[in-house]
Amino acid sequence: MKIVTHGGQAHADDLMAVALICIKEQVDPRKIEILRINDGKAEDFPDADFIVDVGKQYDPAKKWFDHHQFPKDHAPECAFTLVAAHYGIGRTDLNWIERLAYLDSKGPWEYYKNQLGRKARNRKEVDNFLGTCDVFSWFCRIANTAYKNPNAFVDALDLAMRWLKSELDYIQNRKENFKFAMANLEIIDLGVCKVAHFKQMETRGINDVCDEITRLDPTILVQSCPDNRGVGFAAWRLNDCRRVDFSPLKTDKGCVFAHVQGFCVKWENNWDGFLEAIKKAVAVEVAA
Repeated sequence: MKIVTHGGQAHADDLMAVALICIKEQVDPRKIEILRINDGKAEDFPDADFIVDVGKQYDPAKKWFDHHQFPKDHAPECAFTLVAAHYGIGRTDLNWIERLAYLDSKGPWEYYKNQLGRKARNRKEVDNFLGTCDVFSWFCRIANTAYKNPNAFVDALDLAMRWLKSELDYIQNRKENFKFAMANLEIIDLGVCKVAHFKQMETRGINDVCDEITRLDPTILVQSCPDNRGVGFAAWRLNDCRRVDFSPLKTDKGCVFAHVQGFCVKWENNWDGFLEAIKKAVAVEVAA
């Protein structure tokens, strides 16, 4: 296998993109050809299996993954996001992918401005915001010591692959947990709102499922399940919806516990009474 990527100083996106290819194609980076170049077009390398972060072409069918030809106002994109999409990895599957895309395509100053809504006064302020000890900085430091070690890029790839494999395992586990939680879910319509009730007290995948279902149906305001500390039921308001306030239930018969801030309640083993308590805790929505 031959992978062409850009030369000179390694960046996190090209390093992680090549690491992902090596993992998915099940190849050892020390046993393939990795050609690092400073310029050129994708067509100049007809024998390459992958062309990453160089070549000024994006064509996944040909396994060309460059983003530098995109216009300045193009949405944040980088070599890693393009390669990740090729392997079915979404932008939101890992919480660092969007950050990596923005930093590489727009630069740290624009990322700072985008995140904080103001322009940085100097580079130190930007560096302090980004932090200099994240895992990508570590990989890149190793990759960019070629003056000491001619195998520095491959050494960094080896470390990046080990870390990235654990991240990919996390994605797979999340998908399996999401599937489990969905099978455990029942949507209950109480009129004043809908409740996402999980029939087992099992936390696997619940947060991801709640994020998704409330995005699709904003009338789902409450999550509930059997109480894990006693016989009965527990409920929480979703997305900190202030229409839901469980605190007034604390004096009601059947209430085991109601948080003073109103975000959760625990109820005795009385299903009908539990649902009535939830309805009571949900304020009627006032029209704008």
